[in-house]
Order: sequence, then structure tokens, then C-alpha cells
Amino acid sequence: MEKLLQKIRESGAGSDLMHWTLDGEPFMNKRFHENFEVARRYGFTKHHFATNAMLISLDRLRQLPSEGMAYVMTPDFCSDETYFEEVRGTPGSWQVVLDNLTAAIADPGLAHIQFKITDISSYRHTDPADLDRRFDALQKLFPASDRVSFHRRVFHNASGKLDSRLKSKDGYRVCPYPWYTFFIAHNGDVVACCRDLEHQSVLGNLFEQDLMEIWNGEKYQAMRRDLATKHPERQAACDGCDMPYDAAKFSIRNFAKTALHRMLIFDR
Repeated sequence: MEKLLQKIRESGAGSDLMHWTLDGEPFMNKRFHENFEVARRYGFTKHHFATNAMLISLDRLRQLPSEGMAYVMTPDFCSDETYFEEVRGTPGSWQVVLDNLTAAIADPGLAHIQFKITDISSYRHTDPADLDRRFDALQKLFPASDRVSFHRRVFHNASGKLDSRLKSKDGYRVCPYPWYTFFIAHNGDVVACCRDLEHQSVLGNLFEQDLMEIWNGEKYQAMRRDLATKHPERQAACDGCDMPYDAAKFSIRNFAKTALHRMLIFDR
């Protein structure tokens, strides 16, 4: 971990924001909190990551360094217990997640942690009125707090292994990820994006190369070239992904949401 952060800083990268988006549920690692002590020493003070919230007991959350730090956690959830445990959780998990999140939101000692709870009802349900009802019910499950916000999920076939949910695949748009993001796995592999969980497109390895050598390297350049010339199928991680065909993902509204909720550019 420290070697990776050191190489990132040596490259000239000055961001204070780190996304933890690869390698599964972070709290499965009982020493996960120790990573943030290291990150803080290298100036990474804002941390954004997904968690299924099954393991975020108050004791675990209190292990996270708080001084000068800010965390955003993005659990998937919904108001329907049966539906959640069918598509996302396991028997009994809905109540555990609800209890964990409720306790964390209500704890004034965790003011440095925000929660962006995403409604996953649209995975199976499509009626707009029904989705509105479910979204409203989700919000009513939790106490009012300026540390929690609620969002809706649009599912994509990012892995290329399922049937696309889009009604049309007209109007190809260039995926912006290879021009502004850099995804590093625990073993140093630099991969195409946060959805490349199987390391299908490895662009380099930060343990073996410098960051700028990878960023400007032929593999990164080839991926940019393939996407810019409308040939995502030439990249294993991009083949079958339907996101470039979703007009909503490339709207001004969505860019603003990304800047606000993922890049945290207005946070201080």
C-alpha cells in the first residue's frame, strides 16, 4: 500500500481524493482501517468507496482515522426486504444493513462519514410510479440527517456478460475513463476501469513501472485509440459494455452529479 501511494505522489499527482472501487467488500479486511493511516501520511484525506454495509458496525467505523479525514460510503439498499435479499443480500441481511446504517447515521461521533444510499429497485422493477413509491419508502427508513443522501441506480451491462437493459444501442459516445482515471488493484495492476474486476485489460503494473510510464504507455494509448475510433470490442474489459450507448450517462445533468457525488469537487 505505502509503495503504491509513494509512486503516485512521485508522479506529481496532487489529488487528496481516493476511490476504493476494486477487490470486493473492503470491510472483509479486518485491518482495512490501517490503510487510511498510511493514506493520510501521503495527503489522501478524502475517501469514497462502496460497501454492502453488512460489516460497518459502530466499532468498525470508529476504527477509521477521523482527524482531518472525510469518508463517503455508497451502500446499495431498498425498502423491500424480500426483494433485497433475493437480488443483493442473503437471508437476514436487510435488517442488519438497516440497523448498521441507522446507527451510523445517528452517531454524532461519526460526523466525518457520509452515506450515499442507492436504491436498487430498478434492477427488477420498471414502472415509474412504482419506483417513485419505493424510493420514497427507502428514504423514510432512515433518520433525517445532512450526512445521508439518496440516489437511484441505472443498471448497465458493464461486464458484457448479461443482456443489455438499454432499449437502443444507437449513438455511440466515447467513454471518458481512460482520459481522467487511473485504477490500481491491490497487486499493482492498472486496469481499464472500476468494473474490470477480473483484470481483463491490464495496462501496466505500478509495482514494476512508474505511473507516467503506464499513463503514456502503448497499452493506455491503444485503449484510448480503440474507444475514440468506436472499437471498444478490441479491449477485453470494454467488449460488450453498453455504457457508451446510454445518452443519460453523457448528459450535463449526469456530469454534474459525477462532479458532486463522486469527484467531490465542492467538498472542503
